[in-house]
Amino acid sequence: MDVLNLHTTRYRIDIELGERVGRVVVTDCDTGVKFADADYRYSAVIERGGPVMRLEGLWNPAVDEEIPDRGGRIVTISGRLGDPAADSGIAVRHRFYIPEGGEFFEERIHLTNEAGSRVSLRGYRFGFRKLLEKPQEYGGPGIDVERYRLIALPFRLQPDGKKHDYQLDDVYHGRYECSESANPTRVTREVVDRGRARSEGWAWTDGENGLLAIKYNPEMIEYSMLETERVDGTTYLNFGGPRLRCMTSRLRR
Repeated sequence: MDVLNLHTTRYRIDIELGERVGRVVVTDCDTGVKFADADYRYSAVIERGGPVMRLEGLWNPAVDEEIPDRGGRIVTISGRLGDPAADSGIAVRHRFYIPEGGEFFEERIHLTNEAGSRVSLRGYRFGFRKLLEKPQEYGGPGIDVERYRLIALPFRLQPDGKKHDYQLDDVYHGRYECSESANPTRVTREVVDRGRARSEGWAWTDGENGLLAIKYNPEMIEYSMLETERVDGTTYLNFGGPRLRCMTSRLRR
């Protein structure tokens, strides 16, 4: 297992590379807090003229690097979405931009259909994962983000009075109260991200240190998402990356 190391002046990103991309660890170098410490989530549900397929993981990764005109470095991990035996035909390019002398980093994910037919993309989720535990004050072992809160930016307080301000216990149990408006006189589609949190940005902070995650796309109405995921009795927070659910997209060759 190889490890790809990326550094900003504040954060370190360690990416495990083997037959697939494994753990991606994001560490605050000043405090030692790990905001991500589990396998990066590469997940999609597709349909191509047959049964629906669930694709998990980024397989057979290859790494390329370039120096952009604005300085810094761009490191791209390329691979296939889903186990190669599934023959999904979906190629993924996961690009990290590391600025020179900056405290931040950027990620972009590109999907390409390399098969000979159209693909219906029923849903997808890509993002960092943080292993969660119950807080100590509620009988759990606690973790390094025990005293950290996730606060929505720029609107912590919503028009309906809900506060997008979550302690570890709220995050562990997935208690997200997304605000939504409804007009009983109109036929509207059901909101697809109930049980998840959405905002232009999230400040994950103890009041002095932390991590700011931002994703803003006004054209596609796509925001930064939080999602508590439970897998085989283990609880994770998914954050960063893009997400789509209960929609149909066509990926052309």
